[in-house]
Amino acid sequence: MPYFRERGSGHIIQVTSIAGRIGPIGRAPYAAAKWGVEGFSETMAKEVGPLGVKVTIVEPGGFRTDFAGSSTELREGRPEYDATVGNTARFQRDYDGKQPGDPARAAAALLKLASVEEPPLRIVLGIDAFNAAEANDLAKIELGEKVRLQNQLEALLEEAHIKLSSLVSDLLGASARRMLKALADGENRSRGSGRPGRSALARHAGTAA
Repeated sequence: MPYFRERGSGHIIQVTSIAGRIGPIGRAPYAAAKWGVEGFSETMAKEVGPLGVKVTIVEPGGFRTDFAGSSTELREGRPEYDATVGNTARFQRDYDGKQPGDPARAAAALLKLASVEEPPLRIVLGIDAFNAAEANDLAKIELGEKVRLQNQLEALLEEAHIKLSSLVSDLLGASARRMLKALADGENRSRGSGRPGRSALARHAGTAA
């Protein structure tokens, strides 16, 4: 980094994994490490970007290397997790050597990436990584859209409730005012005709008692 700062340019390429974008079953510690590298790299990109230094996070999928072979110890775990962790471990063993990614093509892609003047912050390598990233991001977008629509609906219902409450209050108020006016008019007519009105009858009943 001191050399990059002195030159005012440079390109740091961090190879993580598609597990740094999604949480794969049975790979919690591995995914946690990759997410940590991605978080560190994304923050570093914002810090060194003004200095002319670029950062790219590379997220490879499955490649035909020894990653899933003898270099990795796979355990199926406890019986309670057989349908998840155990199934993933068995799949990984069977998948070894059958991964769609070609290491030679990945190396060529990295060399080309190193020569790009304005490199992206992230790239995915491999069709399986691309499909997984796309499905994961679309699911997040769909979830966000559902939450947004739910919030809009709740806001509309709340607004409608407030308006309905105000309308009911106005109607009840208007009805009460009409009733009081009708009583007052009736009492005035009774006074004009010499007959005791409702208030007079009430006072008379109270006196008699």
